[in-house]
Amino acid sequence: MTKKVQAVRGAQLSCRLLWGMILLLLYPQGSFLAVGFGQTPSGPVGRITIDEHWQMKSSVLVPESGEQISQPNYSANQWHPTRLPATALSTLIRNGVYPDLRIGLNSFRIPDASDEFNQKHDLAKYSYLPDGRNPWWDPYWFRTTFHLPDSVAGKRVWLTLKGINYRADVWLNGRRIADAQQVVGAFSRHRLDATAAARPGANALALRIHPVDHPGVPETQLELFGRDRPFQKEIMKDVTLVMSIGYDCMPTVPDRHLGLWQGVEVEWTGPVDIRHPFVRTELPLPATSPARLTVSAELTNCSDRPVEGVLTGRLEQTGGAFSAQVALQPGHTKQVVFKPEDHPALVIENPRLWWPNGYGDQPLYTLRLQFYLSKIEQSKLAQTRWAQPPVEQSTSAQTEWDQKEVEKAETPSAAALPPWMSLPRKGQSRRQPSQAPWIPASAGMTQAPLQPASPSSQPGSPAVGSGESGQTAFSVSSAKSGDANREALGELSDQEDVRFGIRQISRELYQRGDAHGLRLYINGRRIFCRGGYLQPEILFDWDARRMEAEIRYLTHARLNLVFFEDIPVPPDEFLDLCDRYGLMFGNCFYGCYWMQPGTPYPEDLELLARSTVDIIRRIRNHPSLVLYMAMNEGETRREVYTMWREAIQDHDGTRLGIPSGSFPDYRKEVPEWIRPDLPVGVNDYPPKSYGWVEPEQFFRWVREKGNWMFMLESGSPSVPPIESLRRFLPDLEQVRPDSTYCPLTSAWAHHDACHYFKPYDEAMRRIFGQPKTVADYCRRSQLLTYDQHRAMFEAVQHRMWEITSGFCQWKLNACWPSVEWQIYDWYLRPMLSLYAIRKATEPLHVQLSPLDRMVTVVSSRPEPVEGLRVRARLLDLESKLRWEHQQTVEIPADGFREVFPVPVPEDITPVYFVRLDLVDRNARQVSENFYWLPRSDLKELAHLEKLPAAEVSAQMTLHPQATETAAEVTVQNRSDRIAFLVHLSLCRPTDGEEILPVWWDDNYVCLLPGESRPVRARFPKAEAGGEKPLLKLTGWNVRQREEAASGLWPAPLKLTGWNVRQRKDALPKFCVSRGAPPTSSPRTAQTP
Repeated sequence: MTKKVQAVRGAQLSCRLLWGMILLLLYPQGSFLAVGFGQTPSGPVGRITIDEHWQMKSSVLVPESGEQISQPNYSANQWHPTRLPATALSTLIRNGVYPDLRIGLNSFRIPDASDEFNQKHDLAKYSYLPDGRNPWWDPYWFRTTFHLPDSVAGKRVWLTLKGINYRADVWLNGRRIADAQQVVGAFSRHRLDATAAARPGANALALRIHPVDHPGVPETQLELFGRDRPFQKEIMKDVTLVMSIGYDCMPTVPDRHLGLWQGVEVEWTGPVDIRHPFVRTELPLPATSPARLTVSAELTNCSDRPVEGVLTGRLEQTGGAFSAQVALQPGHTKQVVFKPEDHPALVIENPRLWWPNGYGDQPLYTLRLQFYLSKIEQSKLAQTRWAQPPVEQSTSAQTEWDQKEVEKAETPSAAALPPWMSLPRKGQSRRQPSQAPWIPASAGMTQAPLQPASPSSQPGSPAVGSGESGQTAFSVSSAKSGDANREALGELSDQEDVRFGIRQISRELYQRGDAHGLRLYINGRRIFCRGGYLQPEILFDWDARRMEAEIRYLTHARLNLVFFEDIPVPPDEFLDLCDRYGLMFGNCFYGCYWMQPGTPYPEDLELLARSTVDIIRRIRNHPSLVLYMAMNEGETRREVYTMWREAIQDHDGTRLGIPSGSFPDYRKEVPEWIRPDLPVGVNDYPPKSYGWVEPEQFFRWVREKGNWMFMLESGSPSVPPIESLRRFLPDLEQVRPDSTYCPLTSAWAHHDACHYFKPYDEAMRRIFGQPKTVADYCRRSQLLTYDQHRAMFEAVQHRMWEITSGFCQWKLNACWPSVEWQIYDWYLRPMLSLYAIRKATEPLHVQLSPLDRMVTVVSSRPEPVEGLRVRARLLDLESKLRWEHQQTVEIPADGFREVFPVPVPEDITPVYFVRLDLVDRNARQVSENFYWLPRSDLKELAHLEKLPAAEVSAQMTLHPQATETAAEVTVQNRSDRIAFLVHLSLCRPTDGEEILPVWWDDNYVCLLPGESRPVRARFPKAEAGGEKPLLKLTGWNVRQREEAASGLWPAPLKLTGWNVRQRKDALPKFCVSRGAPPTSSPRTAQTP
């Protein structure tokens, strides 16, 4: 060891000893350590959620005032019980006032917010209010009671509404603390000062929530293959959930989501409140150690006296601590910034890095920030008079979350540009990823407008800039922790825990011909993006357990990137789960075609700007958040785009930014205010598909069309299994076989079979002819669905990195029971498409190109793989082997290799099969793929109806665990025929309902003659209802039979063929009202 290294390590040891002594001084009598991370402190500060035990009633039916309703002793026995999230309509549906709009045509038994629509469709007669009054014209009362501990006495109390729609008057214990002019907008948190009204013991909260200002006039979607619901309506004037007017895959929501669509919290603090904490992480790429953290937070003195104290921070996983002394004038706000060059605790050697799904683990760190009053100030504050808002008017709604951001002490230089706004200078390589969150303007672009100015102070000295309302930015220059001692510290005033991950985002903009593609890098490694779009549940009838089930399905399909098109700020629980499961999230701020140039939407741009800033502050600590998108389709008008661009730079600056998906390179006419930020390298412009195309078309688009370098939107329908269809289409099997579009009806159109569905339906009828029953239709749809979804992902992979860098599917889930785009249905039933995608996205995957029958191996592994052997077999319709070939292959790291083509004999049957296997050097199978192909024309696939029957048996062993049960199934083909598309499901024996959610490692399997295959699954233990599950097998050509299972929890196995009529299942208990999956298994068990 050199003397220099000895000196450095000695200095590090001395520094650690010093900080250990400082911690003993900072946290007297273990006051810091008394509360565990993630727990609600029971002492001077605390937080509770109040999502349960709410009541709701129309204001038309409530004669009492807000002062009376918000008394703890008010009797609400005749009100409708509910829990959050809750809208007026969802609560009335839960209580049986209105039928469930998700079933059949029940939407036309509920009045709409538009009287014009009601008159046209005779819906006013369904009003439950006196004199047929429109039930959505007037406000609704939402009230609840909650208990606060004695420790809130003398504290500042805050009420946070995480998401209301659209306006609200707020009363607490008989006092109005905010009105509907202050609490407005669906996308902002509203943090209200409730100090004057809150008290220890029983409290009553009453919200009078008003409908949107402009509900608009919706249109129907009842014509099969007809026009989809137009959504560009008057509702776009409001900063609200514009999706509620309806569009192609979402029905009109009659009340326009009037209510509380996210949760409510109450917290109490001392005079100093910690707000908007933010942890930035930086890595010295290409090295990944050390990580450097920059921590910032705002401190607000809510009292009418000056306050002094100490802001402390501690990292749970490392034990590193830092602190600063802060003085605050009355009503004053300071932003405190801790820099890694000043605080050794913010420099982490060998950090545990956060990775996307499929690329590594997702470790998370926790930072605890605490503000302690000095004892001298604490004694003064004993006589402090709180700055109370008036009873009937409060400015707190405008000052707590919506106040103008203070000038940042640590801003990039004026010559800096965010990562999406940089092109290489002439002659510079386009393949060098940008590794820093801000890229020099000299890299080929002019300076961007609206850049924050760089601080004039030098590193190591406080940087102070004045802001509005007496706000000041305050940069901590050095570790002053030793200045604080145990005697000087007083009571804890506030505490905030921040969960974050250490990772760094960068990107590469690369060029191929005239087109550009975006390559996303995490921690210096390029990430092949596979994902798609999600929708929120139509009535926000979801909770963390349902969200977790959905996210597990997505990561189980090996996807790693998702977007919401309809909501710009998902619930906190959703992003927490994305962090845990490694699902990258792209935040789309404004719904498609909402704020187009030349439109007046929305009317209140100031409200939109406040909402945008609050969204950024709310979600920016999540490591799963990787990019911001202004609008996914269309372009925002100048003033909106300028505001959005400035906001994401000022309040974050660490994510990629994309103006829109509507700017492919071939589009020449673009708004001048967006042109400087182009190209973006992603798009959702044609050519693409939302219906059906021949599988080879996806491969042609990848090779020939530059917009497929990173396609943001393309998709195909997934018709649910008949078990699901029966649950939401009551007249499903009453259609005459000779009807033109048997079994489709207007109810199918209402449930999303609009013009986008037509190519899919036409292809099915063209190939197989007219179906006679709904069972025929569902069975035949399986072939189209599997082929389309596998082909999309295999196409973008067959030129991975050479041409493509990502693909997103429209879409991955359904907001309600749908016949259109989804890979698991509303009932959380995994569909054929999920397993097709899971097959295509294997880490080591063997696939066949329909263009040239080329066998290709694709690898997502970071290292080359040697010793692999590819085996291909071609079988005819009689299951006879007609050709076979094997070849050893080496695959490059994170790439693909074409191996050999599959020749097709001239005398092959009209339909033939290709089975591909990939084994490693130890003969362990790592990939398997099975294709059914026509000899020359797709119509020849109809010969699959002649596939001889196969005999299949199975054995199942169950392994109950704490919250889940693991099932091990061995499926064996006992015949000399191919067993085609064998589907496995686990059911409760008493009612026959499928146990959902369930995660199979494979399904809809194809077995060669004599082949046996193990298949594993996991399901929530509670969903079995204490019963031993039945294993049900269905398949294209499988004969019915029953066998007994072996092993733990032996249960009979029920095997049914494709043509056996299945029973009609009732709605599962999981999907009634607010049902949800039970808690998940450990993170490591998500993928069997």
